[in-house]
Amino acid sequence: MNPQEPERDAAERALRDGDEDTALDGGAEHVGLVARQGRGFIELALAILSCRACLVPIADDHTGAVLEGFAERAQLHAIAIERESAPGFELVVRPQARAVDGNADRDFAALDPAYLRFTSGTTSRRKGVILGHAAILARLAAANAGLGIGPTDRILW
Repeated sequence: MNPQEPERDAAERALRDGDEDTALDGGAEHVGLVARQGRGFIELALAILSCRACLVPIADDHTGAVLEGFAERAQLHAIAIERESAPGFELVVRPQARAVDGNADRDFAALDPAYLRFTSGTTSRRKGVILGHAAILARLAAANAGLGIGPTDRILW
């Protein structure tokens, strides 16, 4: 890895600067992420969030018809899939994704969504829970303040 070009920055550029059919436009697209837990997941997740897209984590054992079924139910605009045999990822664009709110996704975009997590909670019925960009930034700021973490500190995972 070139220390002048961290992988997250390269992933962000690839997501932002792809051709007309593959670039994320910052319009609250729902982007699934299939990656093993670890550095690749973190780098791709941060790249997706940097593009102002809504990150939807997907279990890394979802492939083929199972993955496509999930993508259809969640109306994902794209899926970033970490490559197993080489560095980087594949971006699968799904132009067939429909709006999730009945208002051309304007209501969804107004939430400034950053993270969509599916949970069954106490009802045993799966539903999506949205965290917005502002809420995540506020939680990070509170954690940094509480732990005394500053801009010159580094955290090891």
